[in-house]
Amino acid sequence: MKKDKSKSVGVLTPKKLPDGRWQVSLGITSVNGRRKNPRKQFKTRADALEFCNAEKRRKRAHGEITAGADGSKVVEWMKVDTMMESAGVQLSDVRSWIDLDSRLREAGGKTLTAMAQQAVRDMIAVKKHGTVVECYTAWLSYLDKMGRRGRYLENGRNYCTNFIYGDIAYRGRKQHADGKEVKGWRGFGEERQTLEITPRDIEAYIQYHPGYYGVLSAWLGWAAKERWLAENPCTGKKPHKAERGGVVTLTNEQTKKLLRNAAKSKDWVVLTYLVVALFGTIRPAEFRKVAKGYKTEELCWEDIKSDGLEVSPELSKTGSGRVVELEPVLKKWIDYIRSRRGEELVGPMPNKNWCKHWKSWRADHWTGKWPQDLLRHTYGSNHLARSQSLDVTSRIMGNSPAILQRHYWNWQTRKQEAEAYWNLSPEVVLDE
Repeated sequence: MKKDKSKSVGVLTPKKLPDGRWQVSLGITSVNGRRKNPRKQFKTRADALEFCNAEKRRKRAHGEITAGADGSKVVEWMKVDTMMESAGVQLSDVRSWIDLDSRLREAGGKTLTAMAQQAVRDMIAVKKHGTVVECYTAWLSYLDKMGRRGRYLENGRNYCTNFIYGDIAYRGRKQHADGKEVKGWRGFGEERQTLEITPRDIEAYIQYHPGYYGVLSAWLGWAAKERWLAENPCTGKKPHKAERGGVVTLTNEQTKKLLRNAAKSKDWVVLTYLVVALFGTIRPAEFRKVAKGYKTEELCWEDIKSDGLEVSPELSKTGSGRVVELEPVLKKWIDYIRSRRGEELVGPMPNKNWCKHWKSWRADHWTGKWPQDLLRHTYGSNHLARSQSLDVTSRIMGNSPAILQRHYWNWQTRKQEAEAYWNLSPEVVLDE
């Protein structure tokens, strides 16, 4: 085997030739005896020094190492500069719009020239340049103009800001107080350009939040249509949806633990929500809802009538009101809350900062995941196991029998367990 005789010599240093001209080496490299010597020649030393100083400033500005640089790489950078200049793009702009390393990986590890060509194509394709926050704000304005309200707008705000800023655990701190690393989405970055979002970023994000894909794709699809992006990076990245094997519900022991914690903490607002959701099939958005024109609709104590719990059309998710029969266990919990509060139950059930209040309480009293509509799924599964009738349960819950069978029936809930569930009165829950 031949010994590697590779060596590097002076770079960007003027050298006088015998004929009086001045030569500048762009990086002489000798590999196993074969010399590569890209160089330029000038009539005067002043011209050669001016070229050297300009090249050093240019490469230093772009993070390039000038001392001992490989000659072929310097030539490649000169070609990139020429291509950028012909496209009317400053290389400093490219560095602010794209992450060079990320772009190289996205291009499959190709050369810097291939990366620069892709960057030029992207910048020519888009018409609007700005940060992700500016693009997101413009999208919200578009939704407002189109009259989108309620849950769609709320999800748009929550999911997109989560993509930009990261999970709440990362906002304002990078580690827990005990020094352990926080796991979750770290955030794309509010100061990064919209053009920087790549399919790789989407793949990384949906690993943590696959349920947010739809809203994120709607936002970035609009951004591509409005020429903030060359194309929608979400295309083809939809997460695989596993086949359903029944919904997740609370066990009777978990239900007792939740109710007991709420009662012992004397948080009557949380306890009220738990009992009307677990025993009255109230949806989260039917407890407190932001309707059209940002008008707030709330479930009130006056909605509890003698014949049942009344959900108005304005508060209902489907837009059609319904009356839920008052279960005996729900009546007992209402009497318990009234006796402990020591006052007449009137006005709205939730408080003004209900969403933050509920999330904060849940973080202190519940460990593990909290699937969407967990309480309502628990009600539906136990009511269906007791009634054994899709028609009866679907009418009470305000869903069609097909939707109920697909989304709410936990096939593992037994009739005996359901009977115990409907007997979780204050006496049973707190008698421990």
